[in-house]
Amino acid sequence: MTRDGTGHLLRDAALLQRGTEDLLAVARGTTGTYPDTDCTLGTRFQIASVCKQFTAAALLLLVDRGVLSVDDAVHRWLDGCPASWNSITVHHLLTHTAGLVHWRHIPDLDLTTPIAAAYLPRRPSAQRARRALLL
Repeated sequence: MTRDGTGHLLRDAALLQRGTEDLLAVARGTTGTYPDTDCTLGTRFQIASVCKQFTAAALLLLVDRGVLSVDDAVHRWLDGCPASWNSITVHHLLTHTAGLVHWRHIPDLDLTTPIAAAYLPRRPSAQRARRALLL
């Protein structure tokens, strides 16, 4: 097992590519969720909100380059969106005003497997309106 300088067990996977060439491909440690299962490059990690700022920065770079607009409907960019998402824009997602429920409120959600957008329910519209007023 690989440990960091303080003795904590390292669990990670990293893939660095330039074009289609793998410059670095490494996975080490166990998954944590299943201690007898080694991490692979395909291991999914529950990273909570760690990537939000990177996703927002990447989206805003695309906006700056004219590739997309914050006013674009999400279904233009994401396949499989339910009809109830037709009014959700990129701006709504960036500002957390789309009305999507928090993942903790989705029973039996397995954070290690992909799910269809249609499975993500929205809050009732009155609740979304109150929340938008608080922002």
